[in-house]
Order: sequence, then structure tokens, then C-alpha cells
Amino acid sequence: MAHVTDRSITYNIDMGAMGQLKKIVEVRPSAGASAGERRMEADLGHNPIVRVFGCAVLSCCYASLSCA
Repeated sequence: MAHVTDRSITYNIDMGAMGQLKKIVEVRPSAGASAGERRMEADLGHNPIVRVFGCAVLSCCYASLSCA
């Protein structure tokens, strides 16, 4: 299922037993052009190994990624 607005598209992705994640693509006006951003949001739980591994894998796919 996707949620579409005039500036963003949000995909809800069901990974079965691994949980759900959200993929967001946004476009913003920027100095006469457009700036695009894509990001992924997922709950990696409280397991520190999974959190570190998840951030490492996702950072290979995306140049700018923040993991809390």
C-alpha cells in the first residue's frame, strides 16, 4: 500500500516474520530546482547485534542514513 501526496510517496513493506518497514521518497523545491530524498524506517528492536547489522546493511544502500 502506498500513500501519495504532491511531494512524497510512502510505501509500507511487509517483510513477514521480519516485521514491517516504511520506504519514503520526498521531493522539495530547492533554488529553482528540486531536491530529492529517500529513506527507510524500520524497527530493529533492542538487540544490539541486529541494530548494528541493520544499520551497516542499510548504509550500503543509502548515502545518508541515521540510525538511533
